[in-house]
Parts: sequence; C-alpha cells; structure tokens
Amino acid sequence: MTNELEEPKFAGKVRPAGNTLNEQLIGKHEATPLPQEPAPLALQAIDVVISYGGQPAIKHVSLDIQYRKITAIIGPSGCGKSTLLRAFNRMNEYVPNVTMEGQILFHGEDLYAPATDPVEVRRRVGMVFQKPNPFPKSIFNNVSWGPKINGYKGDLHELVEKSLRQAALWDEVKDRLYQSALGLSGGAATTALHRSSISDRTRNHPHG
Repeated sequence: MTNELEEPKFAGKVRPAGNTLNEQLIGKHEATPLPQEPAPLALQAIDVVISYGGQPAIKHVSLDIQYRKITAIIGPSGCGKSTLLRAFNRMNEYVPNVTMEGQILFHGEDLYAPATDPVEVRRRVGMVFQKPNPFPKSIFNNVSWGPKINGYKGDLHELVEKSLRQAALWDEVKDRLYQSALGLSGGAATTALHRSSISDRTRNHPHG
C-alpha cells in the first residue's frame, strides 16, 4: 500500500485531455459570461414631484427608461400616470397652477433647463393620448400643423388634400376644412391627426 493517490484508470477508453483530475473536471464547465453593460437611457426622472395648486399629484418619482426598450407604467385611475408622461415633453406647462420639482433628462440633457426650447422637446418626445385630441383649430390647420411649423415650402393645400385622400377622409371633410376639428367624430379625428404626422413625414421624405 502506498501513501500516494493513484490517478483514475480508464479501462478501454482514451483518457480525457488534461494532466490532472481537477483539470478534467474544470474542463467540463463553460466559462461564466461577463455581465452585460446596462442599456443607455433615453429618459430619466430624478426625484420628480408634480403638484396641482400646491397639492402633490406624484411624489419623489425616480425612473429610468432605457433606449429602444418598452417600459409600461401601470396603476389605478388618478394615480398620476398621465401627469408623469406629460412631464416628459413639458405638456404640463399648458395646465394652470402646475409646478414641478426634480429633474427629467433626455439622453442626458435636462429637459427643464432654462436654455431648453420646449417646442424642440415636443418635436423629439411625442405623446399618443387615449382619446383623439385635435387642436382647437380648423381641420386644415390640424392636418397642416406639422409641416407648417417645420418650414414646409410647398403647397400646403395640395399636401392637406393628398393626406386626407390617403386617409379616405377627403369626401367627408372637403366642404368644412376651415371648421373646427373638434366637431370630428372620434375615429375621424384620430385619422386626421395621424395624417398630420404622415404629411409631415412626407414633407421630409417626399419619395418615401
């Protein structure tokens, strides 16, 4: 009998690669993958408090929204979901007596910094509402709004007609283009607003 441990015998088989039993066992396990870097942030809320007339609607909310990821905000009616969403493109500024504390960053830039243009913020950060919300303007101005504010130099009347024809709305609204869009049915208003975004994209990509 000897004090030295014998290496295992592999009768009738080729011995696995490796000089020792430990090397053979270790070789059976894959290397642990390195941790992935976190995805870049598109939006970041930092300790945000939004109040209506001094009464907080949301309190000390901090939230990271990753770039090219889907983030769901779920909660009961009245808990402040829409208030928070409106803060991401500064639409709460249209609501009287609203104040906000904290920071909201868009790709690292403070959306509420004094030098930040709120119109440019709303161009970069859009919002789709549960119900259609046309501007309190004419149908024509609602459809032409996007191209107009982006400096479209072509014929707006031609662009509006083309957009409404593509939406199958032209025959319905052609005789009341300069009446308020608030009189449209819900479905028609939704389609008209969608065509506004399409007409703006057509303006930027006339062959797309």
